[in-house]
Amino acid sequence: MKKYLLAISALVLFAACQRDPYPAEDPSTPQVNVMSSSFMSPDEFAQSIDIQTTVIGMAEVPSVVEAIKTISISSYNEKLNKTMQEESGLKSPSWGYHSFVLRYKSVDGAGKPIFLSEKVVFPEAEDFRHSISQIHLCNPFTNTLAAFAPSMVDEYAFAISAAQDAIVVCPDGQGLGESSGRDLLFTSLKLQARQNLDGLLAALEFLKHQHIELAQEHRLVNWGYSLGAGTALAIHRIYEGLDKDTQEYIGAIQSICGSGPYNIPRTVKWLESQEKISYPICIPLAVCGLKESQPELLGAYPTESFFSPAFNNSGIMDMIRSRRYGTQYLLSAIQARVGSSWKAITSEDMQDRESEQHMAVMQAVENEDILDGWKATYPVYLYHSVADSFVPYFNAEDAAKSLGNQVELFSIPDVGVMEGHYAAMPFVLLKLLSL
Repeated sequence: MKKYLLAISALVLFAACQRDPYPAEDPSTPQVNVMSSSFMSPDEFAQSIDIQTTVIGMAEVPSVVEAIKTISISSYNEKLNKTMQEESGLKSPSWGYHSFVLRYKSVDGAGKPIFLSEKVVFPEAEDFRHSISQIHLCNPFTNTLAAFAPSMVDEYAFAISAAQDAIVVCPDGQGLGESSGRDLLFTSLKLQARQNLDGLLAALEFLKHQHIELAQEHRLVNWGYSLGAGTALAIHRIYEGLDKDTQEYIGAIQSICGSGPYNIPRTVKWLESQEKISYPICIPLAVCGLKESQPELLGAYPTESFFSPAFNNSGIMDMIRSRRYGTQYLLSAIQARVGSSWKAITSEDMQDRESEQHMAVMQAVENEDILDGWKATYPVYLYHSVADSFVPYFNAEDAAKSLGNQVELFSIPDVGVMEGHYAAMPFVLLKLLSL
């Protein structure tokens, strides 16, 4: 039965996303292939990843700082080594962390084939077959810097959860890695979710050939922060529409979401109403993402027609597409060269709510609504700062109200960190590392 589950999974996902299957003109093209790999001993892995450095700088809540200090990769390695000994019956089993960069096939917004990349990290035994109890799907946050794509970074910070005896799957997302010639899918949650789920299925297909197996009662931890949190919630929705056999194959899901845009229509209307926007780079990123995900609505409009002359002459779009500048640098550039408001950045047609172009954009935005029409039946944990000025707190409130009693909302107070947007990150990682 399980030999056929991947095919079933793929077909169900196609139906759930209302996309056509891969065109048949290139049947010889592999669905998954290895681009690179590396192997580290437990000690090397522990030395390369420092949870405290990763997280404590974002936390100003003393209890959170103290809780993080108690967590170390070395302690996880000790527990894993004991598990390996019990499984194998060997006093000194040979094992470490294996990392692969995979190239996999998915679809773009027009339903055409696109090749994407991802990093997969997991603990692997060399002298026996190891059984793993968790899969962690790490949905990427907003990133405009090619060098920081998961596939490009030797030890991506999210791979820390591999030390929990988990298979960690970190997609690059469209626009980075293998698909660097395409625009990023900012706010295009449904297509990003489809592509990341394809990445998960590709990783599971690949891992059939490694020296590991999944425990019978394994689970899927689906998580993300900021944009990645919105994608994670969109994945949760698709998952709940899958058949039971496919859900069993992937694992019982629980989703951990931090500071994400879950109500895209309300957020865009909020952006229009603000005299000053704390994160103005979101406007060009959203326009390009929507053009990618919904070409039938927006494909005919030239990119520059969405923006003001000041923005078009600023060089910001070229900087974004070069993938040589991080989001914080671009944020500073757009504030200095153009301004931090909807009016400063967008064209006259975009500001005219009766224009054909504005109405097309708003229809595309409405199509990205992931809250309408479903209730969560598997656990969802939402973490969001009440002071978040990048992604307003109402996103978390709306998700909690809409999705029912399987959703828990954790409200983070204003702690004065980075416009409030990153204040929830330590809490998200504590939840992830406590599973």
